[in-house]
Amino acid sequence: MKSGITIGAGAGFVGGLAAALALWILGIKGHEGQMTHAIVLVSPTVGSGSFLVGALIQVAVATVLGALFGVCTKPPGSAASRWPSGRRSMPSCGGSWAGSR
Repeated sequence: MKSGITIGAGAGFVGGLAAALALWILGIKGHEGQMTHAIVLVSPTVGSGSFLVGALIQVAVATVLGALFGVCTKPPGSAASRWPSGRRSMPSCGGSWAGSR
């Protein structure tokens, strides 16, 4: 079974690709009134103005955030999601507390 970090990083990577595509399609007005792609506004964070650099930043940040989310969450019902008393912790995805003892 894959670890939470791997699953989170994979989900973040896919989400980053989708966000980069959406920002590439989205046209906005730049500083001087010209039309540009929104993804280009991400690239100046590393001193570039390239579409490719903006897309790579978007995907990298989303992958890191997904991996961090994977570290912070545990699958419901696993031994790691139980309190020392044996009671399950609060479900992470909206499950109910009924029958958790």
